[in-house]
Amino acid sequence: MASPGRISALLNQERPEPFILTGASLDALKLLAVVFMVVDHINLVCFGEAVSWMFYVGRGSFPLFAYVMACHLYCKTPLERYLQRLVVFALISQPFFVLAFQEDVLNILFTLALGAVVAHWVVGGAPWRLHVICGIALSAVFLEEAIDFDLIGIVLPAVFVSAMRGVQFAKGWTWIMLVFLNLDAGHVVGLEEGHFVLREFSLDPIMILAGTIVLPWVSYMLCRRIPGDRYLPRYALYWFYPGHLLLFVIWRLVQGDLPLDLFAF
Repeated sequence: MASPGRISALLNQERPEPFILTGASLDALKLLAVVFMVVDHINLVCFGEAVSWMFYVGRGSFPLFAYVMACHLYCKTPLERYLQRLVVFALISQPFFVLAFQEDVLNILFTLALGAVVAHWVVGGAPWRLHVICGIALSAVFLEEAIDFDLIGIVLPAVFVSAMRGVQFAKGWTWIMLVFLNLDAGHVVGLEEGHFVLREFSLDPIMILAGTIVLPWVSYMLCRRIPGDRYLPRYALYWFYPGHLLLFVIWRLVQGDLPLDLFAF
């Protein structure tokens, strides 16, 4: 990973590039992303997603994680070491992820690891790569999810980096990817007698979009002027992710809400 001094030298300029922050600002955004994530997970595991405001707040977590990754990739953080850490902790976290959420999809660290690879491929080549990968991600929005945040989540860091580099149409793709990141098509249209019909007006899609777009933007505006270098320990959030999942597993055990067949190997 690039040293804190190097990141600050790249990020702290007299005329900062669009969307770029100081090292301290990036760490502040990481902490906000963690808070949003924990709120979402508490709602999912402890309340069965019954608390609407917690669900909406949780939508802001992944865009912030993807943006922070994009900043590191923009600053030329070595891909190999970054990828190695993500994969190692993704593997450590996966059993706890399955037990905590009772889902058979891959956790968010796998999404970010693949996102780093895709971003490296997109940024290192011709602009058409961005358009192709975004088109593929959009075409998969109706497919069954196999990884947390699906293909759009994988593509989002590449879109952010491309926008930072001023790639044509990248900002447009940013808005499109954010709209479809958390918004299920079922919130807007339904299938009746073989025909798609618009659903009745509901605040739910609006609040999901607010959580996905407005909340991260407000977080960015609040954090962007924090001076200084990075202050979080290098591996703190890597260890936090499996650690907090383990706490949810323990909570399920105490509540008697952990099916025994999950342990049948």
